This record gives sequence, structure tokens and C-alpha cells, in this order.
Amino acid sequence: MSSTAKTTTAIPAADLAGAATSLFGNGLAQMVEMQKMMIDLTVKQSADALEALKGTFPVKSQAPCAGVLEAAGQTMKECAAIQKKVLDLVQEQSAAIAEAVKVPDLSKNMSTAVTMLQQTAGHTIGVQKSALSIASQQSNAVGDAVRRQFPNTAAALVVESVQRGMDILLENQTEFLNMAAKQMKQTVNS
Repeated sequence: MSSTAKTTTAIPAADLAGAATSLFGNGLAQMVEMQKMMIDLTVKQSADALEALKGTFPVKSQAPCAGVLEAAGQTMKECAAIQKKVLDLVQEQSAAIAEAVKVPDLSKNMSTAVTMLQQTAGHTIGVQKSALSIASQQSNAVGDAVRRQFPNTAAALVVESVQRGMDILLENQTEFLNMAAKQMKQTVNS
């Protein structure tokens, strides 16, 4: 009986890490694209549902709920765009981490981490500004609907007051985000 000696070759750690990060990156990219397709399908289904609702219950363009329905459709699209931006950010950060893992140079990894932090903060501020914009549009749509339904009444005055307060709040929040972005840039550049 002859025995055959088996030889095993060890895979270098760098090759294994590179293969694993490549596999992870490809899987993540496919997942992100799938999520974006699902978001697009959800937006389409919501738009179809709104159209069906409008067709089933015809609403005059001056009716209060007409603006609310339009705002709902627009909000859905804008929320979808925000979700896609977040998915893009996850993919970008994962790619940066995968690249950092491949390079054993600590100073380069620190530079990559600082860049990622800057990008993350910038994207986060951008997403928050988008959310504030959506909130402002929603507030305006509801306010317009109430003013059309109940013109020259106490309800219209209350809505006007609440809307002014909301506008001030949103303006202050946007200013705060701008200051935070400026401070973050100064801190990182120091």
C-alpha cells in the first residue's frame, strides 16, 4: 500500500484578509443596491397608492387635504433620498475600513480614520438638514391646508403662530448644524 503524503500550503494572512475584505465589499455593494431597489419600489407603491386614493376620492385642488396628499408624496420621495444617502455612506465607510485593514501603516490608518470622521460628520449634518427641510415643508403644507379650510378664523391665527414658531425652530436648528460643521472642520484641521 502506498501512502500519499498530503501537503497543505498556508495562505498568507495578507491574501486571506484581502480576499475576505473583497468578498465583504462585494456583498455589501449588492446589499446596498438591493436596498435601494426596495426603496424605489416602496416610493413607487406609495405614489401609486396616493394616485389611487385621489382617483377614488376626487379632491379639488383648493381642498385642505389636497396639499397634505401632495406633501405626503413628496415626503416619501425625500425620505427615500435620505435613506439612499445613508446607504451610500455605509458603503463608503466600509470601503475605507477595508482599505485601512489592508495597509498596516498606523499613520495612514489614522489619516483614513480622520477622513472618515469628517465625511461621517458632513453626511450626518447633511441628512439632518434634509430632515429639517422635510419638516418645514410638512409644516407649511399643513398650515396652508388649515388656512384654506378655515380662513380668517382663530384656527388660522393659531396655525400661523405655530408655523412661525416652527420656522424659527427650524432656522435655529439649521444654524446650529452649520456652526457644528464649522467647528468640526476647525477641530480636524487643527
